[in-house]
Amino acid sequence: MSKDFRIPPDQLTWRCPMGMLKFRSTREVDPSRDIIGQERAVRAIRLGLGLEGMGYNIFVTGLSGTGRMTTIRNMVSKSASTQPNPGDWVYVNNFKDPERPFALHLPPGSGKTLASAMDRLVEGLRTAVPALLSSEAFQNGRQRLVRKFQEREKTLLGEFEKALKAKGFAMVQVQVGPVTRPDVMPLIEEKPVPLGELEALQAQGTLTGEEASRIIKEHETLLGRLQAVFTETKGLQGEFEQKLKNLQHSTVLPTLNQLFSELKAQFPRPEAQAYLDAALEDLLRNLAIFHGGGQEKEGAQARRDPFLPYRVNVVVDNSGVVGRPVVVEPNPTHATLFGTVERIFGDRRVAATDFTHIRAGALLKANGGYLVLTFADLLQEPGLWPTLKRALRHEKLYILPEEGPWWAPPSPLRPEPVDLNVKVIVIGDLYTYQLAYEVDEDFKKIFKVLAEFDSSMEFSPESLREFTALMRKIIDEEKLMGFSAQGIARVAEYAAALAGRRGKLSTRFDAVADIMREAHFWAAESKAKEVGAPHVLKAREERRQRHALADDKLREMMMQDLIRIHTEGAAVGQVNGLTVYDLGYIAFGKPARITASVALGGDGILTIDREAELGGNIFAKGSLILGGYLRQTFTADKPLSINASIAFEQSYCGIEGDSASITELYALLSAIAGAPVRQGVAVTGSMDQHGAVQPVGGINAKIEGFFDLAAERGFDGSHGVVIPAANVEDLMLKEQVVDAVKAGKFTIWAIGHAAEGVPLLFGLPAGQRDGSGRYPLRSLYGRVDRALAKMAALAKKYK
Repeated sequence: MSKDFRIPPDQLTWRCPMGMLKFRSTREVDPSRDIIGQERAVRAIRLGLGLEGMGYNIFVTGLSGTGRMTTIRNMVSKSASTQPNPGDWVYVNNFKDPERPFALHLPPGSGKTLASAMDRLVEGLRTAVPALLSSEAFQNGRQRLVRKFQEREKTLLGEFEKALKAKGFAMVQVQVGPVTRPDVMPLIEEKPVPLGELEALQAQGTLTGEEASRIIKEHETLLGRLQAVFTETKGLQGEFEQKLKNLQHSTVLPTLNQLFSELKAQFPRPEAQAYLDAALEDLLRNLAIFHGGGQEKEGAQARRDPFLPYRVNVVVDNSGVVGRPVVVEPNPTHATLFGTVERIFGDRRVAATDFTHIRAGALLKANGGYLVLTFADLLQEPGLWPTLKRALRHEKLYILPEEGPWWAPPSPLRPEPVDLNVKVIVIGDLYTYQLAYEVDEDFKKIFKVLAEFDSSMEFSPESLREFTALMRKIIDEEKLMGFSAQGIARVAEYAAALAGRRGKLSTRFDAVADIMREAHFWAAESKAKEVGAPHVLKAREERRQRHALADDKLREMMMQDLIRIHTEGAAVGQVNGLTVYDLGYIAFGKPARITASVALGGDGILTIDREAELGGNIFAKGSLILGGYLRQTFTADKPLSINASIAFEQSYCGIEGDSASITELYALLSAIAGAPVRQGVAVTGSMDQHGAVQPVGGINAKIEGFFDLAAERGFDGSHGVVIPAANVEDLMLKEQVVDAVKAGKFTIWAIGHAAEGVPLLFGLPAGQRDGSGRYPLRSLYGRVDRALAKMAALAKKYK
C-alpha cells in the first residue's frame, strides 16, 4: 500500500491550548516585573555588570524589538542603584599654565558646593580687600613707607647736587622731543650752559681751552655718577614697591587665610587642597585686580571677568544621582561623546576660550557608571569608534577643543585628561560583532562579554503565564482594555507565527505590543468592553491589508496573465515553485514559473539566473547540488551528455536561497523524460546530493501565496502544494486554507525525499533500480535513465 503524504487539517495550524489559561482575562494576572525569554542574555549581562576587570564591557546582539534596550536599562539601573555614587568632576584654572586646566574629582554634590563657595569668596573679597587696603592702619603704614623712601631719595639727590655744586655743575631737565630727561651742565657765571656752547665761549675769550677740556672731562665723570644715582633711585622705588606689597599681604593675609582655611576644611581631598593653596598664592600675587588693575587689555580680554581664574567649572554634577550614573547616548558625536572646549568669536573674528568653556560628553558623565551606545551610531561619524577604543584601552579621556572656521587658529587649550572607569554597553547585531571580533584586534580586548538576545522562547505553561503577565504590563503602560482568555490565546498564536515554528513564542515584544494596540483599537470601534479573539484576528488581517498593495498587484498581474502562472493542466519542463517577497515591513509568498530545457551536449546544467548574475551564492550552491544528485542517480554507467538550462521565468530581480532546488530538479527531470507535470501543484524544498528534502523558510507565506491565486481562479480539487516534511511543525496557516483542505478543495503534501514527490506531480512512480541496475520502464526515473543513455550514445557517435 502506497504511503499517503497528505497532511491532515488538524496539523495545518496551531492553536494555543485553552486549558493552559487558568484565568478568564488579563485582569486576573499580575503585570510582569521580570525579563522573559532571555535567560542566556541576562546571565551574560549580569556577568559583565559584576566584573570590574579591564575590558569587561558588554556587546549586546539580537533582533530589534526583542527587548534589548529595555533589558539593559532595567538591569543596569538596578545594578547602578546598589553601587556608590562616583562623585562630581570639575575643571579649575591651572595658575602656572592656564592652557592646561586641572580636572578635580570631588564627592557627590561637592562640585556645585566648591563652585558656589569660590563665587562667594570672590564676591566677598571684592569688598573686603579694598576695605582692608583703605583702612587707617594700612594707610598709616603706607604713609610711613612713602615718607621713609622719600627721605632716602631726597638725601641721595641732595648729596649728588652738593657734589655737583662743588664741581661747578648743576642738574637740569632737558627737553628731548615730547619728553624731558635729567642732565648735568656746567655753571658759567652762575648759569647752566650746554656743552655745545663751550666752543663759542672759548672764541669770545670767556673760557680758555684748558678750562673747556676740564669741564668736558668732569662732565663725563658726573654723568656716570648721575646714572648711578638714578639706578639707586630705581632700586629704592623697587624696594618701596616690594615693601608696599608686603604691607598689602600682611594686611589681607589673615583674612584670606581664614577664608581659605574654611574652604579647605570643606574639601579635604589632596587635589582640592592643592588647588586652593594655588588660588591663595595667585590672589596674593594679583591684588591689583581688586582696584581695577590689570584690566586694560584689548578685544575679548578687556571684557573678561578679572576674577574668572578663580571660578570653578562644574562639568559633571552627580548630586541628584542615586548610585552610579547611567547614560544612554542616542546621538554620539565627538562633542556629545567625548566632550569639547567651546570657543567664543568676537567682533573682529578673535577666538577666545578658557577652562570655563570645557563641556563634558557622555563618557565623562557616565564615568564611574554605565554608558549605553548603539554600534551603528558609532560608525556614522569618522574617527568616533577608534577614539572610543583608545579611551577604553588606555582608560583616559582627553577633551579636545572643537574645530573652528578655517580662518581661526586652533585653540591651545588642552585640559588635563581624566581617568576613566566606565562600563560601556554597546547594542549591535551579531554579524557586526563577528566581523569586528575577526578584523579588529582591540575589539576582543575591550568587549569581552557577548549578550545574545534570542528571537524566540520555548512554549510551555510557564512561558505562557509569563507571556500573559507581559501582556498585562503592556496593557497597564498603554492604558489598553483587558484581553479575554480567547484574546490572549490569539495574541500567543500571533507570537508563535512571528517565531515561525510551533512550540515557540516570539520575543519580539514590540511587534506583540503593536498587535495588542491595534486589537484594542478595533475593540473600541465595536464598543466592546474587552479585547477578544475577533479583535485580534481583525487587527492581524487589517495589518496585512494595509501592507498588501504589492501582493495584490502581483496577483492581479497573474490573473491577467501578464505574469504567466499556470494552475491547471500539465506541461513538460515547467513546475510552479514557491517564493517569498520580503519587503521588510511585510513578507508574502508568490508562485514562480520554473522551466527547464535539455539538449544533447557536454556542458551539463546551466542556471540562467546565476549566469545573468541575478542569483546569490546560496542559490548557486543549490543548483550545483541538483547536478550532484542527477549524476549520482543516473550516470553511474554513462556520462552526463546534456546541455540543460533552468530559469525562473519573468524574474527580473535578485534571487537568493536554495528553497527551489527540488522544484528545479522536477522541471529538469520532466524536460529530460518528456513527462508532463501537474500545473495545479506548486513545490518548495531544499535538497541535498542524495535527494533528501530539507526545510525552507517562509513556508506559511509560500503556501498562502499559491492558495490565494488558486482560490481566485477557482478550485477544482487538483490544487495543492508539496512541502518538506521537516516544515510540518512550522505550519500555522490561516483559517481559509485549513477550511479548503477540510473541504477537499486544496491539498498539502509533505515529503522527505525527492522521489516521494514524483507520483504527486507526474502521476508516475519514481522507480527503483532492480538487481540488474535498471529502473522500471514505466517509472519516471526509468524514462529519464533511458533518455540520458540515448543522449550518451549519440554523443559518443558524434565524437
